Amino acid sequence: MINLNFDDRLNLLNLSNKVVVSSDEFIIEEKEKSGKSKLKCKVSDYTVAFLNADKYIFEYLKDRKCADAIILQRNDKGLWKVKIIEFKKTINIRTLSKSLKQFKGAVSNVLAISGLLGIESFENIEFYSAFREEKISNIKNENSVILKNVENMRLIKQWEDGIVKFDFLNSNAVYGKIYLNDNGDGEILF
Repeated sequence: MINLNFDDRLNLLNLSNKVVVSSDEFIIEEKEKSGKSKLKCKVSDYTVAFLNADKYIFEYLKDRKCADAIILQRNDKGLWKVKIIEFKKTINIRTLSKSLKQFKGAVSNVLAISGLLGIESFENIEFYSAFREEKISNIKNENSVILKNVENMRLIKQWEDGIVKFDFLNSNAVYGKIYLNDNGDGEILF
């Protein structure tokens, strides 16, 4: 039996530039040239944020896709929540579909991380897209061909309803939108 408490397990992680522990605020950055972004996250609960999660995925996992950031938060009652963030410069059908695949891969990473940290369950999970421009609304008015595809309609409905449905989740999850300014900067309170 391995006898490590939470802090001992947390110290197994590379806490310099890849993992941030905070109860105040931290910054998540997307550094890809085509969509550089910076999101200031203000938090009140104990938070462990895995930055650039897409670059530091667990190599043992089959699904190599992952969202940009994974955030674990523990409230005063000791219950954990998960927030997964993906940056996109523009949200359209193609990037929305890609984001959902990255969200799914991020959940696999959450399972691996939670095992390492000894977290046995989560109260809920939320997914977020951080973006500068959104083109889903225009598609419904301008392109009737896209609307004939059942998968496209499912994506649009999830976007509009703010709910993500995955077969491996036993309930619908919140799908939030984080609006960034023209420079790619934004702020959110979790």
